Amino acid sequence: MSFPTDLPRPGRHMSNATKVAMRADAIRRITELLSKAPLSVVDLARVLKINSNTVYGYLRYMAEMGDVRRSGEVDAQKREQWELGPEDPARLQSQEARPHGGVVVPARQMGMKRHPQDVAFFGPARGGEA
Repeated sequence: MSFPTDLPRPGRHMSNATKVAMRADAIRRITELLSKAPLSVVDLARVLKINSNTVYGYLRYMAEMGDVRRSGEVDAQKREQWELGPEDPARLQSQEARPHGGVVVPARQMGMKRHPQDVAFFGPARGGEA
C-alpha cells in the first residue's frame, strides 16, 4: 500500500499528547462496544475505522490493565472474540509456564529423498534415507 507523497500519513506527525488522547477515546469506544457483545479485532477495527493492528495494541494494553480478556470463543470466520473483564489468573499462569516461542515439534522427513547436493552439504536426513 502506498501513500501519496504530498500528504502526511495519519498519526505520523502528531504530538504524544494527541496520540494519548486518541488512545483514550478509542479505549472508551471499545469498552462501550464490548459492553454490548464480544467482538473480534477485525469487527472493532471496522466499527472504529482504525487499523486492526492498532486496535489489537489497544486491546493488549487494556488486557494488561485488567479491563478486557479473550473470551475463548471464535466467530464464523474463526476470529478470536474479546470481552470485558479481567483475565483468569490460572490461564495467565499457564501461559507464563509455557516456554517463549511456543512448542517446537521436531520435523521428520517422510517419503521423500533428499537431493544429492543437500546430502553433500548437510548430510543424510535424520530418521530417513539419504
